[in-house]
Amino acid sequence: MTSKLHDPETGPAWVPKPPSGVQAEGTMTYGRERIFVKRVKGYFQRMRWLTFAFFLTVFTLLPLLTWGDRRAILFDIPARKFYLFNIIVWPQEFYLVTALLLMGAMGIFFLTTLVGRLWCGYLCPQTVVTNLFMTVERWVEGDRLQQQKLSAAPWSAAKTGKFVLKNALWAVMAAAFGFTFVSYFVPQSELISALMHPSLSATMIAFLMVSGFTLFDGGYFREQMCLVPCPYGRFQGVMIDDNSLMVAYDAQRGEPRGFKGTTTADCVDCTLCVQVCPTGIDIRNGLQYECIGCAACVDVCNSVMTKLDRPTGLIRYTSLSALKGLPFQAVRGRTVLYGGITLLATGFVAYSLYTRPDVALDVIRGRQALAYTLPDGRISNMYTIKLLNKDDEGHSYTLSLQGIPGTIEPPPAPVFVSSGEVASRTVSVIVPPGLSVGSHPFTFTVVTADEPHARPVITPSTLFVPLAQTR
Repeated sequence: MTSKLHDPETGPAWVPKPPSGVQAEGTMTYGRERIFVKRVKGYFQRMRWLTFAFFLTVFTLLPLLTWGDRRAILFDIPARKFYLFNIIVWPQEFYLVTALLLMGAMGIFFLTTLVGRLWCGYLCPQTVVTNLFMTVERWVEGDRLQQQKLSAAPWSAAKTGKFVLKNALWAVMAAAFGFTFVSYFVPQSELISALMHPSLSATMIAFLMVSGFTLFDGGYFREQMCLVPCPYGRFQGVMIDDNSLMVAYDAQRGEPRGFKGTTTADCVDCTLCVQVCPTGIDIRNGLQYECIGCAACVDVCNSVMTKLDRPTGLIRYTSLSALKGLPFQAVRGRTVLYGGITLLATGFVAYSLYTRPDVALDVIRGRQALAYTLPDGRISNMYTIKLLNKDDEGHSYTLSLQGIPGTIEPPPAPVFVSSGEVASRTVSVIVPPGLSVGSHPFTFTVVTADEPHARPVITPSTLFVPLAQTR
């Protein structure tokens, strides 16, 4: 990816020099070199933690909500049913899940085009978990300098005690996260029972896997998740452009960098922007896919500029166009494309849910002959009718016929179908003689007998009149 400080016509605006004694771009290898992150305070970090708190509150409370006598949100994979408040999504409606995934993906792409990696820095569960684990680590081991000294020190009783305490707290956090996550797929009573009576059940295995992965990711893998497995940081380069908002260093103000009194530029080469970076990069080296847009470097640089009585914003949220002095353009091809697809997917899901009936009607023609001619000359076609009750309550349904002058035999009586059950019956559609040979379209209509205001479900079918009489 081309650095944001590189102009194809004039060449690089400046040649970056790596800071001495700190981690910079190039030292972050996939061999996993531990990054010691300095704590930072500031406006954007407060906004991040408020976002984290909201995310965790919603994540924790949703599995506790009830809707009637059942969970409000439950992804019941063994039963192949997804409960979303008053909506039950069945396997036949998996297209809704696909549309929701498309809506989410396009929404993230739209945000990326507008505001860069806002998702990574503020909303991604990986970021939330990692920051929580790092906070516990600082509480036990101290800030960046103390952690470096502890890491370099030989093993002792004090170091061992801190290591055990830190990992014990991490394990409790990971178990809490695993319990909450699995609660979206398993009723909490069943999950608690599995934990109270340990066995190699699917519930216990899922809990151990999620908890173990959370402990490994938040405690040890951390930024490597963003750099190696996650594809988002890599394909963001095809989604952002000169008008996308991102964390950037103003080289015109900051270069040539140097200590106060040695240069007229604003950057004093304190390297704090590198020390607070959770992925260990130097933002002054230009746009890098490792940057998650957390703005930690923005907050710490602003604090330094304030102490030096210099204008803040040496590192800031900006765009390539703004750095070049060009106006910001929000409406452009990419925003229209991603935003349009997001709106279409959202509209499709909303319309599908609004017009979604609570009963599904499947009509299957008889497997024997297409049609029979009865002794009195009437024509009979056989059908298998299947009714699926998609509501969370049982209902009675009546079946009727429209479009042809025929009757249903045996005469349809109201059929009660429990929630989630399928009722199947075989019927014959009989029409009087005189219809022309060939296919005649008609419709079966199902009405919810105990809910007069429910929308009827209409399913088209065909009746066949044979050329020769089949008795």
